[in-house]
Amino acid sequence: MEEKCGICHKAEIVYKRKLTKAEWDRVVYAMKIRGLKISASEEKTLKSELYKKLGKEDK
Repeated sequence: MEEKCGICHKAEIVYKRKLTKAEWDRVVYAMKIRGLKISASEEKTLKSELYKKLGKEDK
C-alpha cells in the first residue's frame, strides 16, 4: 500500500479509514482518475489488502 498510496499522500491517511468493499473500490477508482499508475494485478492485490486490513461490513 505504501508504495502506491504513499506517492501522493502519507500512507497513514489510508490506515485511518475503515470502508466497505464498494467504498474502497470508489477510492481506488478516484485515485486512478487523479493519476495513480497501477497495473490490473497490482490493483487486485491492493484492493485485497484494503478489504482484508481496512474493510468493514456493508450495512
